[in-house]
Amino acid sequence: MFPAWRFKVVERLSTETLAIEDRQISSALQFIRDHACDPVTVADVLKAVPMARRTLERRFNQALGRSPAA
Repeated sequence: MFPAWRFKVVERLSTETLAIEDRQISSALQFIRDHACDPVTVADVLKAVPMARRTLERRFNQALGRSPAA
């Protein structure tokens, strides 16, 4: 048997994703992540993932427990 110290956790790209069934919210999150170093506004997210602002806010809150602005 191998000693425990020989094994380590390897972080992979799949570690960075969240399992969200709502495809539009998942796309919005991907847009936010892709532009994390840019000054992104909710309006920018809505241009990338067209929907009503209130719908985005409600569904984002349902999926993540926070607003898109947060």
